[in-house]
Amino acid sequence: MIRKYDEMQDDLRLYFNPMVKRLVESFSYCFDVKITFYSPRLDEWMVGYHTDASDYCSMVQKKLKIRYRCLYQDRQACKRCSALRRQFSYHCHGGLTEAVLPIELDGNIVAYAMIGQFRMTNEAPKAMLEAWRATDSDPEELGKAFLDRPYFSDERLSKMLYIFSATLQFLISTQNMKLRKAELVEQVMAFVEAHIDEPVSIGEVASAVGKSPSTVTHTLKDKMGVSFKEMVITQKLMRFERILLADPALSIGQAAHMVGYDDALYFSRLYHTKRGGTPSDYLETVRRTKNISPSEAEKMMHS
Repeated sequence: MIRKYDEMQDDLRLYFNPMVKRLVESFSYCFDVKITFYSPRLDEWMVGYHTDASDYCSMVQKKLKIRYRCLYQDRQACKRCSALRRQFSYHCHGGLTEAVLPIELDGNIVAYAMIGQFRMTNEAPKAMLEAWRATDSDPEELGKAFLDRPYFSDERLSKMLYIFSATLQFLISTQNMKLRKAELVEQVMAFVEAHIDEPVSIGEVASAVGKSPSTVTHTLKDKMGVSFKEMVITQKLMRFERILLADPALSIGQAAHMVGYDDALYFSRLYHTKRGGTPSDYLETVRRTKNISPSEAEKMMHS
C-alpha cells in the first residue's frame, strides 16, 4: 500500500552547499585521489573525482569481477570508522590505500568521507597479478596501471589528511555542511526506497510528496541528471546488492523479487546493462568474499 511521505520517518540529511562539490572536485584533482561521501546507512551521497575511475581499479573490477568486493570493503571500513570514531587508513585488496574520516555534528556521526585510489608501495599485490594472468592477460599491463596511481609517503598522506580534515571542519563551522530536512529529491528517493518491492509510478510518488509529476521529473533531471525511471532502477539495483551482501544464501530470483522484479531473466539483462556484469557474477563474488563455497551455498538455499 502506498503511504504519504509524511507518514514515513522524516530523517535529517547532511546538506552540501554547491560550492562543497566544486571544492571536493578541486581537492581530488590536485591530489589525484577519489573522494566519496557515505551516509550513515552507507549509501553514496557524493563522489568527487576528475575522471570516472582509476584505470587500475576499473581494470581489476571489470576483468576480475571484484567490483562488489570493493564495495563490501568500503562499507566495512565505514563501520570500523564508526566504532573507532576517528580517521584511519588501510590497504585495500587491490593494494591501493584508502582513508576514512568520520564527519560529526553535535557529537553524532552524520557521514563518512573516504579518500582513495592512491598507492604507498611500488608493486601491485602478487595475488592480483596472478589472478590477472589467469585471465590470459599480461600482468605487466596491470602493473603499469598500478604504478600510474599517485604515490604517497607516510608524511604526504598525513599532511593530505590534515588538510582535508581541516577543510571539513571549516565547512561545518561555516554551515556549508549542515543537517536539514530532506529536500524534494531526497523525499522522492526515500519514498521509492520504502516501496522498493512495488511498481511505483511517478504519479504515485508525486502525490505522496505533494508535488506535480512534472515538478518531480524536472527536479530529478536538474539535481541528479537522470530520469525518474533511471533513478528507480538505480535504487532497486543498490537494494538488490545490499540484500545479497546481507544474506548471500538467497538466490538471484529471490533477491530480485524482493526489489520488485518477478522475471529473473529480464532482471539479469537489466542488471548486466547497468552494471556491466551479471547478477551471478556479483553473488559469486559476495560468497567468495565471505568464504562460502558453492556446496555450502547450495545447502544454505535448501535448508
